[in-house]
Formats: sequence, structure tokens, C-alpha cells
Amino acid sequence: MRKLLLAVLIMAPICLNAQLSGQQPEKAASKTTFVNEGGHWFFTLSGGAATLFSETTGQVDFFDNVKPTVGFAVGKWMSPVWGIRLSATGAKLKGFTYGSGSMWYKGTNYDNPAGYTASDSYVPYDYNPTYIQNTFLGDKKNDKDGKQGWEYDVNYAAGGLDLLLNVNNLFGTYNPTQVFNFIVFGGLGYAHTFKNSDANRTAVNSIAGKGGLILDFRLSDAVNLGLEANGLIMPEAFDRQVGGANNHDIVANVMLDLTYKFKPRNFQKAVFRDPREIDALNSQINALVAENNELRKRPVSCPACPECPKPVTIVKEEKKPIDYLAKPVFFRLGSAVVDNAQLPSIQEAVRYLKETPNARLKLTGYADKATGTPAGNKKLSEKRAQAVYDLMVKKYGISADRIETYFMGDDVQPFAENDWNRVVVFVKE
Repeated sequence: MRKLLLAVLIMAPICLNAQLSGQQPEKAASKTTFVNEGGHWFFTLSGGAATLFSETTGQVDFFDNVKPTVGFAVGKWMSPVWGIRLSATGAKLKGFTYGSGSMWYKGTNYDNPAGYTASDSYVPYDYNPTYIQNTFLGDKKNDKDGKQGWEYDVNYAAGGLDLLLNVNNLFGTYNPTQVFNFIVFGGLGYAHTFKNSDANRTAVNSIAGKGGLILDFRLSDAVNLGLEANGLIMPEAFDRQVGGANNHDIVANVMLDLTYKFKPRNFQKAVFRDPREIDALNSQINALVAENNELRKRPVSCPACPECPKPVTIVKEEKKPIDYLAKPVFFRLGSAVVDNAQLPSIQEAVRYLKETPNARLKLTGYADKATGTPAGNKKLSEKRAQAVYDLMVKKYGISADRIETYFMGDDVQPFAENDWNRVVVFVKE
């Protein structure tokens, strides 16, 4: 396993370099903002091999101490660069001791061996070898040189919170279809060493540090396969044996990870509008509204000619022209969060209501038709209208009975330009 771990550590930078050398990272990539629509969750099942590095485990053949391990994780990518996951692993490991000179953690709730009066939680092997052998040790085992010692069980489970970092996306350009990603992670957690079946050994609870790397390969849009190497570091009493040169116990794992990614799986670039562009759009909207109101004032038909018979007069109810406030509120792709750049539009609507005491406003939310689904866009447009409503009521103190909210999804597209339809408009009543 040492060779496998070494191979992983050597090959990871080589694979990463090959991946990045085929790209030409854009200087602007680090400044690109991506929209997180609330998805990017994943679930991982893992299986592989683990081994314990403790006081004298190095004295036996390495592969004698390699045991099967399993694990799982639930996580979320917060951006193309970083994410978090809750992970857990477990295994039935083996330790090794010569007995003589060792100390053993018995816990505070277990009786001392006969005649042992020390008040602490540790018992020296040399004080009562029979007690230690019966309580902590298993079968006899020879080391690599044929010297006799003992095996002992270390059955454990550990869980914790990991911070994930995608190195490809940190230094390169985000590409959701790239085949290989190099991921590093670290975190803190909790490790539990189980009692034995006779319950004469105490359980041990430890704070665990964790770190490692993943060579992650994309199999499809939904499924990834990864080769993960990680290490857990715990206090020395994790395996109940203490003393010697080691101050900590380490569990090393090499596992294959099968990961399923839930929708939405890919990040979308956020589209930002220059304030000057927004002002120009608002000017166009105002001109269109004025032209529309002017057209509504024109007669339905031309006046009758003097030499023609007098036509029958048909009286039609003239529709009241829709009166919009000048500046709507635009949103980013997939977002219902009001950007700071859009607050002046809301402040203008607030100023109108405060200067016109009897006025009321309708807030109508829309979503663009080119992205999303009709059902999702309907919900998104509702959230957009509600976001503007909440700001006007909660932040600017407008009475709730002076505002009504409506949402149209992508059923109606108020503007010819697709991107403009991520919007909430104000209609005077």
C-alpha cells in the first residue's frame, strides 16, 4: 500500500500538468462569477483498503495489516473551485505489539487489575501481562524477524466535514465536460474505536484530522469515478496502546469512489450588465412606452367623407393605457437575488409611492424563455417579484396594501431581447 500511495502522489501532479498544459487559461477566468442555482449536490460510495500506523505496526509485513474499508459521503459544490462534504469510513484493523514496555488505555469506568492501585487510566504491560493479554491482545504473531508479539483488534468508524478544492478550476478554466479533475481536501471529524464483544475494553472517542487527494474521472454527465487516498490522524490512545516514539495513530485509506451528481450539475456564468447599458435599455423602454401610449390615443377609423352617407356611430370602450414606472429591476440568469446595481430602480418606485399617497403599484415578475423549464421559470418569476416586494416593504417601509405581486414565468415575454426578460416591472394603478 505504501507503493500505491507513493504512485498516487507522484502521478497526480503529472496528470494535472497534462490536463492544464492542453488548455490556455484565460486571464479573466479568475474573475468570472458563476450562478449557484441551489443544486450541485452529490453522493459517493467508496470501497478499498486501509491500514493502521501505530507504535510497532511497522515491525510486521505491511500487507499483513492491510484490511478492507468502506465509506460514503454527501456533499455539495458551492462553486467550480470549492465544495464541502460529510464523509464517513470504517474498517476492522489490526495492531501489533511486543507487549513488554507498552502501556494500555483501560478507561476511567473499568476496574483496575488486582493489586494495581494507580489512579490513572493506563496500565503497564509489565505490571500484569496476563491481565493485558486477556483484556487487550489477540493471537500471537511473529514480526518480520521471527520475534514473537501479539495482534490486537482496532475496529473503528470515523466521520467528519471535509473542505474540497478543485485544483484544475482554481488554476485553469472551468469546463464541465473535462474528463479529469484533481481534487485536494482536508477537514476535521470524530473517530470511534469500538468495544470488544466481551465489553471488557472501553470504547475510545477521538478528534480526528483528515487530509487527502482525489483523482476524479468523468464517466458521464451524472457519474464520476475517483481514486482517493486519504489519511486520518488521531491521538495516541486511538488503538488503546500508548508509549513509544509515536505521539499519534494514523489510518491510511486508498479507495475507489463512485459518485452520483444530482441536477443541476453544471454551473452557469452570471451575466452582469454595465450600469450605463442598463440606463440605455431603460431609455429605450421609456421611448417604447411613450410610443405605445401615443398610438392608443389615435382613432380607430378615419373621419367620414362629406359626400359619403353618414356612417353609423359605433362607440367602443377605450382601454386605459398601461402606465409603467420608468425603470424595471433586472436579474441575473437563474437568480432571484436583487443586485445592488438594481436598488436605484426600487428606490425610484419607493419615491413614487411616497410622493403619491393614493397610488398603488403592481409588481410583475418574468423569466426568459430561452433557459430553464416553464414550471421552473414560473416559480423563479414568483421569487423575483417577492424579492422586490420584500425590499420595498421590509427595507423601505412601504405599506403592504399598496403593492400587489404577479408572476408570469415565461408565458409572456415583455421584451424582444431574451436577456431583458429576467425582470420585474412596476405598473401604476
